[in-house]
Amino acid sequence: MPLKVTTIDPRTMGGDQNRHLITGEVVDTMKRTTTTNKDVLVLRVCTRSTKSRSYHRVVLWEGLARKHGDVKKGSVVHVEGPVKRRSYTDKQGTKRDITETIASNFEVLSEPTESKKSVPASDDFNEPLPLEEEAVDTTYADELDF
Repeated sequence: MPLKVTTIDPRTMGGDQNRHLITGEVVDTMKRTTTTNKDVLVLRVCTRSTKSRSYHRVVLWEGLARKHGDVKKGSVVHVEGPVKRRSYTDKQGTKRDITETIASNFEVLSEPTESKKSVPASDDFNEPLPLEEEAVDTTYADELDF
């Protein structure tokens, strides 16, 4: 079964026009606690078609991060949430842009099996964590310092 990103007609979404739906395979995970003791789980999810792969950075905050903190590489997951775009300056002084899906709904569809060959991880996963203020339904003023 090919894994894909689903595009929805915004006219049928009841006004919520920034909604990303992803069904794909987890290829990287990073679980952290912020300096203000907020749990955050950042995942790299791979979707693929017959000819290409796409990698999506997915951020789970607080309750979702705690509930799914043990998600394994190779798991097939379904994610729903708004897409956020932000910029940062890396250690070399280069400005970088990041696009992330901030999960408002998250479901593990299947766990990895021993015989299943996992998709290779992308090489740009070590970007800085998102700002806490980007969490869904939560407002925080402090930036992460790691």
